[in-house]
Amino acid sequence: MITLYLDADFQSSSLKSKLSLQYTGNNKKQLLGPVKSEIHKSATRGKMITTSSTPYFAFSNHFHSPYDIVIAPRLNCIVVSDFGNERLMFFYLMSKNYRKSVPVAFMPTGLCVEERGCTSSRLWNVSSTTTTNTSTSPRALDSNDEQSSDDDDDDDNEFNDEEKNREDALILAGGYCHLMKVNLKVLWKTNNIKLGALDRDYTWCVGILDESGRTEFKEPSSISISFGKTFRDNVVFVADNYNHAIKIVSTVDGSILQSITRYVSYSLGKEIHVKNPNIVNVECFTKFGEVIIASPDKNNIHIIREISPNEWILVKEIGNNSLYSPFGICIDQVSPFNYKLIVSDSYHSSLKILDRFTGQEEQTFGSKGKSLGQFHHPYGLCYNRRQQEILLVDRNNSRIQVINYS
Repeated sequence: MITLYLDADFQSSSLKSKLSLQYTGNNKKQLLGPVKSEIHKSATRGKMITTSSTPYFAFSNHFHSPYDIVIAPRLNCIVVSDFGNERLMFFYLMSKNYRKSVPVAFMPTGLCVEERGCTSSRLWNVSSTTTTNTSTSPRALDSNDEQSSDDDDDDDNEFNDEEKNREDALILAGGYCHLMKVNLKVLWKTNNIKLGALDRDYTWCVGILDESGRTEFKEPSSISISFGKTFRDNVVFVADNYNHAIKIVSTVDGSILQSITRYVSYSLGKEIHVKNPNIVNVECFTKFGEVIIASPDKNNIHIIREISPNEWILVKEIGNNSLYSPFGICIDQVSPFNYKLIVSDSYHSSLKILDRFTGQEEQTFGSKGKSLGQFHHPYGLCYNRRQQEILLVDRNNSRIQVINYS
């Protein structure tokens, strides 16, 4: 049996039960493809926005064109960049209950979490005239999630003493030129964070460089972190859209270490120039380390690898015949050798499972629409390994869909 539910209001359990839908029998066959990995449950968070009046929703618990989503396993939290409302939305990872929202001074786009990326810090003591909407109702503060929201130190033996005392960081992009790193634990634990707090309390921020308006970035859209064990230590890869580049940025101070603007395809015998990269994902499961780039202009995915300093080659091209405006990418951590890519196909409003090695499409899920299991321009996504589920930004439906995948 598959249970699909629409959570139209974060605080109303009675409304949630009224909207609960159950499907059995043949309906299950219609939702599942003939593959071993099953997509067998979908849920949504948020409510369809039917007006473009952003101020009306600025202090409600509803999304307005959300952009990206990440999880922080050690804190047991979910973070969503609520683009249209210029804020970050926080949820408990296990129950998916709403926790709080934090306003930012720009429209946030890409997000990534750097585990143990910040030194310990006090909770913010901030002040401003505009407050965030932090609910304290029983529905918002789930007791089970509260008990498990402290740092998960099961893997502490992998870190030295200095790293054990460090806290998770959130790196976010947005606006025309912003790239910022903040202490995620402080952000998660502090109540009533005011508008402007992120502009004062951050580890580093890259934006406008001088009075002439020169910037390092032009509409950075997506971020992916390199975990550093086999590839690069302490860096993030940023899709810099209108500079047509993938920039490698130090997570220590925000400095730009390298800019990837082109790479070589030996099979085609030519150089390929980066153009409007939408998503960057760093694959660090091999000793080489690979960067996965989705380009809506080319309607495909390129996997590239650095063979010498500042020299990159094309390793694999995927999706020429099946993708149209791909946006979000994550790696299936269930499959052997992590060989599957999970891709949101924005134009086709679907979720696709691709073989990373052969490029073959193994499964397609969803279609354009407003019903459960349907999407309208899906954007960012991430994989929750603990519960084996995909969290997908259903952008033009202004909601997050949660899809069980095992």
